[in-house]
Amino acid sequence: MLYDVAVIGAGPAGSVTATKMAENGLDVCLFERDEFAGKNNVCAGGLDYGTFSGLAITEKVIEKRLGGILFRGEKGLLGKAKGDWVTVQRSIFDRALAEKASKSCDYFPGATVNDVRRQGCNWVIGTTDKKFNSKIVIFADGPLSRIRKKLGIGFEPKRGNCYLSVIREFHSDETGDCLEMVFDGGVSPAGYGWLFPKKDHVNIGMGTFNNTNCKPKQSMDYMLEKYYPEFSGKKPFLERAALIPASIAKKLSSESGLIAVGDAGGFVEPLTGGGISTGIRSGILAAEVASSAVENNDIALVKNFESTIRKQGMFLLFNVQSAFLQPRSNAPFLYRKFLTDVFATGAYVTAVGFASKIISPHKKEFGKGISW
Repeated sequence: MLYDVAVIGAGPAGSVTATKMAENGLDVCLFERDEFAGKNNVCAGGLDYGTFSGLAITEKVIEKRLGGILFRGEKGLLGKAKGDWVTVQRSIFDRALAEKASKSCDYFPGATVNDVRRQGCNWVIGTTDKKFNSKIVIFADGPLSRIRKKLGIGFEPKRGNCYLSVIREFHSDETGDCLEMVFDGGVSPAGYGWLFPKKDHVNIGMGTFNNTNCKPKQSMDYMLEKYYPEFSGKKPFLERAALIPASIAKKLSSESGLIAVGDAGGFVEPLTGGGISTGIRSGILAAEVASSAVENNDIALVKNFESTIRKQGMFLLFNVQSAFLQPRSNAPFLYRKFLTDVFATGAYVTAVGFASKIISPHKKEFGKGISW
């Protein structure tokens, strides 16, 4: 069978992309390397309620609905901001989105894609035991991909263009009713720490630009001891680390029919490291471009994804943030001063929430556009 589009990766960006294209009448296949989507994801698991509500999945997957963010630092409480956010457990949230996609496309969980190559006018996608043919391939396979690197598409980690992130999760009866962000050089010289409340546990983590000398384990121990002593010395039931993009990829699509979305395209807000909402947005836009290419029988139109992205407010915002933050990651004092004196006032969160309502091409599907 020749598919119109093959999507590699069933995280939020990949599953939403597949669902939207299938709804447009395209023949779509979706691959997930793990036995279920979200099984090994490293994420704080927070997104704005506006984005969540546009996904049309059960609210039973929501861990907590929260009305604000607290900003903490070496001087205590630095500020707060109101909002409407939800936290999710990615192993449940991602699975729900993938199951929704599976109702309208061919879904292959536990299928590791180990090769993507051109054959004639189409692409051959090779898994461990099968081969599939498709006109278009959309990568939603995260920031690290040997296949994408070979094809020259999507995000490629380099020193200074991504965060190193570590999370620990602890069981807790009292998890709180606000997101928390911690700005402290001992936690992260160029980044921040966080606590995200869930139903019966908390997700505590930190992220720092990968060009610093920060030692994540020591930083996490310091943050727990100073800010969350009730968890200091306790063994987490989950501990993981990952790289998170901090800049949009230079090449997002090609005339030959390739597109990169979500973390694979670097669609993560450089300032917060949040990528759920922005990844989903990139997927919806990719679905529109791919659908147009198939309907017009002109796969070269896939290249228009890059120009479509450049017209989005988030593209300009992310480029400005990258240009501002990356040089300052080499000057931790200036980086932290911006976080504590500007970001922690809540003004940034409020401004982005207002701007997203104006610039979003999917106003009904996206709220404040802040996620983690």
